[in-house]
Amino acid sequence: MKKLLSLVVVAVMVFAAFSASVQVSAEGSDESNISISLNYITGTLTISGTGDMKDYPLRCVYDEYDPSIIYERYNNAPWANYCNLIKTVEITSGVTSIGEAAFYDCDNLTTVIIPDTVAKIGWGSFENCSRLENITIPNGVTEIQNDAFKDCSSLSSIELPNSLTSLGMSVFANCTSLTDITIPDGIEELNGSLFSGCTSLGNVVIGTGVKYIRGGVFYGCSSLESLVIPDGVISLDSGGFYNGPFTNSGLKNLVIGNGITQIKDLTFRNCSSLTNVTLGNNVDTIGGQAFQNCTSLSSIVIPESVREINLSAFSGCTSLAEVTFMGRPLIGKHVFKDCTSLSDVYIYGTSEDWLEIRLCADEGNTYLIRATAHYINPDPCAAGHSWGPGVVTLVPTYTEPGERTYTCVVCGATRVDSIPGLAALPGDIDGDGVIAVKDLPAMKKALTGVSGVSVITVNCDIDGDGMFTLKDVSALKRMIAG
Repeated sequence: MKKLLSLVVVAVMVFAAFSASVQVSAEGSDESNISISLNYITGTLTISGTGDMKDYPLRCVYDEYDPSIIYERYNNAPWANYCNLIKTVEITSGVTSIGEAAFYDCDNLTTVIIPDTVAKIGWGSFENCSRLENITIPNGVTEIQNDAFKDCSSLSSIELPNSLTSLGMSVFANCTSLTDITIPDGIEELNGSLFSGCTSLGNVVIGTGVKYIRGGVFYGCSSLESLVIPDGVISLDSGGFYNGPFTNSGLKNLVIGNGITQIKDLTFRNCSSLTNVTLGNNVDTIGGQAFQNCTSLSSIVIPESVREINLSAFSGCTSLAEVTFMGRPLIGKHVFKDCTSLSDVYIYGTSEDWLEIRLCADEGNTYLIRATAHYINPDPCAAGHSWGPGVVTLVPTYTEPGERTYTCVVCGATRVDSIPGLAALPGDIDGDGVIAVKDLPAMKKALTGVSGVSVITVNCDIDGDGMFTLKDVSALKRMIAG
């Protein structure tokens, strides 16, 4: 009996050892020279070989009557039935891409090892891996496609490599634990909903190569309090999405760089914590509902460059008390509708300029029109400058005029006046302003052609005949003798 029991135990151990690591068949994987194995004991899925992984589009259950409605989505990879066992994914050197939806819904996955041979991370490849806390993307990856890390709710840290040139839509959407991100300089576009719903995201550094920030990129990022949009960014727009790039975000402090010429519709709509906004000096247009319902915004300066402010741009900004116009923009319908705190308007100009703004303000701007107007003269010296005493900045000579520079003590403007050249003083050969014995040898040397002698030629004509001769030397001797 004991011998039989021992044989059973040995058999179980052999079976366990044999079955701890099994090959998972992947349809078509032989075509791309990729092999996959899963170790049941460690929960490690190893992807090895060379070339691209196969894509595994999700298996979806659609509504019977409306195919656009999806009820359920399922992992369709060969290891789909073992997803709950996978804790580690190790991709070995030689593999060049991670397939679409390859690890979708592997909700026990905590560790991913990616080699620097991988260039592409496919669509939804790690979507809904809810226990994945951090991941290192190696230098070499150039593209991360749509939804790649969407709904990875535990992902708190990820470093994007400098090699990256393309980030798809919703790549990090709903990564609610992600706290900071630096966008590499090689990225040109931040696409729709990229960080949408990242409620812990508080620190964002935008790379110098970014030019476009599309719709919903930071939608609902309630911890994002401060942001500087660099001068390299040239477009903020909805990109076909209903939401603007920062709609419903937690922004408090915002600086918009000088590369932006148009703030498109909805861009900062419902940013209810926004208190400080600095608009770039090249903004030309503020789009419809761009700052609608920014209920904490108390003041705004509209740069001189702004030509038009469109429908409901600041409507519902109930704390907005001051508006400063540095130019004379065209104001559309309801731009300041429901701005119930608006009491003061500052105009860089005159009452005529304010009248021009009011006359073009369309309906729904009652609070703006009723506000008290204050005029800031952009030129404090319009009636005349208050010049200081002036400083000689170029000394006049016998041959050239000089210059005196004056500075306005009010505005700092400068004025340069000419100082006439010195009048001729016959006999002052060396130009020191005095006729003396030392002028005589200088005159003799100049007359005989000795090089290196500096004389004031106009003062050498003592007798006034228009020529420089020995007679002038004699005349100078008589002048010196008295």
